[in-house]
Amino acid sequence: MIKIKTFFVFFICYFIFSLNGFSQYYYASNEGSLLALNEKNDFKGSIAVGRNSYIGKNMSYQIGYSPLNNIAFQFSYFAYKADPVQERKFSSGNLFNGAIGTYYFLPIGKHRNTSIHKDLLMKKGIMADLYMGYGKGNMFNNYIGAKASKLFFNKPFIQGGLHWQTGTLAVDYVTKFGFLDYYKTEIYGFGSQQPTTGIENFELYDTFSYREHSVRIRLQLKIMGVFMTRTWINHSDRGAKFIDNATHFGMLLELDEIFKKKKEK
Repeated sequence: MIKIKTFFVFFICYFIFSLNGFSQYYYASNEGSLLALNEKNDFKGSIAVGRNSYIGKNMSYQIGYSPLNNIAFQFSYFAYKADPVQERKFSSGNLFNGAIGTYYFLPIGKHRNTSIHKDLLMKKGIMADLYMGYGKGNMFNNYIGAKASKLFFNKPFIQGGLHWQTGTLAVDYVTKFGFLDYYKTEIYGFGSQQPTTGIENFELYDTFSYREHSVRIRLQLKIMGVFMTRTWINHSDRGAKFIDNATHFGMLLELDEIFKKKKEK
C-alpha cells in the first residue's frame, strides 16, 4: 500500500509541474510512448502512419516490454518528410527515443467466465504510468536557392500517462516534458542569409524546454487492435519552421499473446 501511495504522489507532482507553460524550439511533434504496458512479460509493438499540420507524412514505430511487475521499457523510432512550405523545398528528419518507467494497473470489473471472453478481450481497468527517457534526432531543411541546414539534438524527458480500457475500447493520454539540446548545427551552400537566420541563432542558446501531449483511441482485442492518435505541442518558432500537430493511424500487436498462441499449436 505504501508503494502505491508513493507512486501516485510522484505522479501527481509530475502533472502539476508539467502543466506550467514552456516554449518549444524547432521540434517535430511525435507520438508519446503509448503502448500501455500493464503486467509482467507484457510485450507490445505498433506501427503508424501520420499526417501533420504541414503537408507531409511521417512514420512511427514503437516496441515495449515489461520484464517485471511495475517495470517497463519502451523504444520508438519516428521519421518524417514534409513537402514544400514557403521558402523550404522540403524537410526530413528522424528521432529515436528510449525510456524506462513504472506503472500501476487497477482492474475494474471482470468479463464473463467463458473461453471466448477470456481469449479475445482485453482486461478491464485503469492505469497510471511514469517514464524517464532520452531521445536523439536530427532534421534537415533544403531551401529554395542553394542553401540547406541540418540540426542535431538530444532530448531527455519525463512522461506521465493515464489509461482506461474495457474489453474492446481503450483511451490513452500522455504528457511529456523535457529539454531539447541542439548540440550541432550545419549550414551548407550559399545565397540569401534569411532562410537560415533562425537556425544560426540556435548556436546562441544551450537548451530549450518543451512539452507535448498525445491522446490515443484504441479499438482492440486481446491480440491486436487499431488506433488513432492525436499529438499537439505549444511552441515559439523563432523564425524556424515546425511540424506541429500530428494525427496518426496505426496497428498495435500484443506480441506476447501471439507467441503464446504459436506455442499452443
